[in-house]
Amino acid sequence: MSKMAITYVTTEKSKFIHMKLNYLFTAFFCFCLAQAQMEFKSNFWGSGLYLNGQKITVNEAKEKVQQQQEVLQLLSKAQTNRTIGQVMGAAGGFTFGFVLGQEFNKNANPNWAVGGAGLVVGIIGTVIEGAGNKKLKEAANQYNQLQNSKAFEPTLELVSNQNGIGIGLRF
Repeated sequence: MSKMAITYVTTEKSKFIHMKLNYLFTAFFCFCLAQAQMEFKSNFWGSGLYLNGQKITVNEAKEKVQQQQEVLQLLSKAQTNRTIGQVMGAAGGFTFGFVLGQEFNKNANPNWAVGGAGLVVGIIGTVIEGAGNKKLKEAANQYNQLQNSKAFEPTLELVSNQNGIGIGLRF
């Protein structure tokens, strides 16, 4: 009985081709992972912007989008609305809470006109802050759309030609 052995012979040309393919696939996957996604998340404890899962401030987001004027304007408006809304909400909440606290104190005489005004200011502040959050969400979506429109979208195909069969990557 004769033994038959199969050997794989590597040549310098095949090593060079393998090296090019490894480099190409590594570059492709690194580039695809580098696409930054911005999102707006809101929960019971607050809301904010996240870039690739990491929380960022509005000022950090502004630095990231310096070249995209529409997104930068939305972020500025959102920051203004949120700041005004938070100040109004805190002032209105404090005023209403102070008057409500006077109601439970037997020695104090609460002024419900001031308490009602505080409640109204607090509600208006909450609405203004909500509008700012809506603008933040819109800015994040617009940023992602602009990023995706510039996205790198190659296609991977099985190719057969005079050189043989292989994998083709089209840009």
